Amino acid sequence: MPAGLDPDGRLALDTLQDSIEVYRAAGVLSEAIDAASAVDPQYAEFARERLGPYRP
Repeated sequence: MPAGLDPDGRLALDTLQDSIEVYRAAGVLSEAIDAASAVDPQYAEFARERLGPYRP
């Protein structure tokens, strides 16, 4: 799932990590970045707690 398509605001960290690796292989990024340590999910979690989960 692309990182921005979860209706509850969760990021697909595995997809984001794959993207980071593509940019690194292309020379756009010079250092390794761990997606899990670069993302702070607390804001999306707070919104989900306040608003409830997405319902179509």
